[in-house]
Amino acid sequence: MAVLPVLTDPESMDVIMEAEANVVQGMAQFLCSTFVPSLQEIVVIPAEPTVNQVTAQVTAIKTLLCGYVAKECAMADLVKAIAKKTAVDNGVDPTVVCACSCNGAE
Repeated sequence: MAVLPVLTDPESMDVIMEAEANVVQGMAQFLCSTFVPSLQEIVVIPAEPTVNQVTAQVTAIKTLLCGYVAKECAMADLVKAIAKKTAVDNGVDPTVVCACSCNGAE
């Protein structure tokens, strides 16, 4: 059984950021090569889309955006956790990190 190396915090961040870059590249490829053409295929006559065809397009876009928002929320939680850990490592109270007075969100 292989033993995985223990990464330092900066090494872990590098791995996370590289993975995030790969996700974004994959999403861009999906949007341009798969998603947009699939939206275009829903409408049979581009000059005369039906209500049902437009509804199908909107539903597909909504589903995609909801998935993207969930991914970004998870990434934000990860960045917030890293910021709080870094604060603790530097002797800063983690409750003051990521506090935003502009919208009341933590």
